[in-house]
Amino acid sequence: MKEILVELEREIKEVHEMKTTAFNERHWNDWEKAHARLNALFFCQHLLKGNEQILGCYQTNIEGVKYNSGGFRLEGN
Repeated sequence: MKEILVELEREIKEVHEMKTTAFNERHWNDWEKAHARLNALFFCQHLLKGNEQILGCYQTNIEGVKYNSGGFRLEGN
């Protein structure tokens, strides 16, 4: 598990750097892709660490959650 978390941290740092570069260069499509990937990586990180209280911020279509920062939402819903 320790090796998985180390690799996850490495991936988060790399994607964050790419997201920052895309933002600075105004490549909005790449920025949105990196943003979505970061949310997925953060979800995995919290899931693996057992951070149940934070998972609601990233889960999709979870009952009782009216707003979340990283869960997928269909356009117009």
